[in-house]
Amino acid sequence: MVIINLMPWREWARKYQSRTMKQIILCTMIMVMLCFFCLHYGLTLLKTKLVIRVRDLQTEWQLLKENTIPQPDVSQIAESKLEAISTYRSGTENLFYQLSRGAIKGVCFSKIKRKDTRLFFYGKARSMNELTQFLDWCKQTQLLSDIKIDTLRRADSASWLLFALQGVQAYSLPVTEEDQNKNAL
Repeated sequence: MVIINLMPWREWARKYQSRTMKQIILCTMIMVMLCFFCLHYGLTLLKTKLVIRVRDLQTEWQLLKENTIPQPDVSQIAESKLEAISTYRSGTENLFYQLSRGAIKGVCFSKIKRKDTRLFFYGKARSMNELTQFLDWCKQTQLLSDIKIDTLRRADSASWLLFALQGVQAYSLPVTEEDQNKNAL
């Protein structure tokens, strides 16, 4: 039998494994150090930006505190406008409340639009008599004034009358000079 000495080969394999393991550990440590360095660098940049932003905001705050001008009290004109808006709002609520009560049967609205102080009603009525009752009711309740019928025609398939009318709401907002100039343009 032949005797083969495997000791040198085993020693070489052990040294090779040890060297490879050391290289893997070294590469891992270098990668971890690189990740920590990049993280540190990014957070330092973010901190610097935030410190600059805080300093700018503090400077702006100081300027605002120094240059603050006390606001004057609400003038009589503003109070009268607020009162007019409140009256206008309650008038509009009253209008829709009265319409929702269904005082006049046989009149159905499909659309209600507003343009400035004018209200435009589109809908249908069962008969001319019921539409006339609705118009009389609007005059009696004084919810609308200056009511005009724009279109009135009979529907094709049914006995309904299609109508479009407009009226001025009794409680309208006061018109200021700015509004008049805006409308003139």
